[in-house]
Amino acid sequence: MALRIGVREIPWYRVTLYLTLAYAVVTLLTLFYRADFLNLTICTVAIYFLLNVESLSKNLFRFLVLGLFFACLYDLIWFAVKLNEANAPDVGAERALRTFSQWMSYIGFFVRLGVAMVYWKDSLDFENVMLGKKVDRAIRTFSA
Repeated sequence: MALRIGVREIPWYRVTLYLTLAYAVVTLLTLFYRADFLNLTICTVAIYFLLNVESLSKNLFRFLVLGLFFACLYDLIWFAVKLNEANAPDVGAERALRTFSQWMSYIGFFVRLGVAMVYWKDSLDFENVMLGKKVDRAIRTFSA
């Protein structure tokens, strides 16, 4: 797929970092109505890991995947519980906020599945991720 769009090598470190930031934004948008601190914790730990790749091992990315698995289970349970509240009699801003947060939860669920796949790939090819971090740092140092 990458060759079709003209990319010879995928910068996995950047892809992981940007996908993690998108995951964090979607998670923050779900917090308007839903208390979802499991995903917020996973986002925070993942950002810390990505900014400090030198002191990590590949197994820590696998723990993130395990955390995402539990977060997806939590989401499925939350979706099942909130399914009965779809026609709750609320008005105005509360209904709009609840609807927005539910849509962000649905989007976040699918984003988490993609993030889990990328984290698993990173755990399998951890040396490439570390190399990407070093290349990014060298480019910033050279351009500054």
